[in-house]
Amino acid sequence: MNPRNAPGALVTEQTTDPISTLKDFVSRIDTPNPRLVVRWTDETRIAPHGESGYTVAPTAYAILTAKIDGQAVQQRVDAISLDTIKRVMRAYPIQVLYRADNLTR
Repeated sequence: MNPRNAPGALVTEQTTDPISTLKDFVSRIDTPNPRLVVRWTDETRIAPHGESGYTVAPTAYAILTAKIDGQAVQQRVDAISLDTIKRVMRAYPIQVLYRADNLTR
């Protein structure tokens, strides 16, 4: 079995732009009854900075969860906004559930 598709695996590598990564993930979702869960974050959070410090920095990413090859698969997409995800998903006949993963809202 491909480790990218292992049950509950969180795939974090991203070699292309965020929109291409999203489209690639969506194209692999099982049919019939395709479903996608999007946990998105777009807020300012504490982030590591330098050798021993922290800073506050903008954070934007989404964690996609769907059934691919009969297994639940997750993939993180960095630097993508909720508006961009919604715009891309309008082109697909997929049921999408959006969940905010922000800490401060």
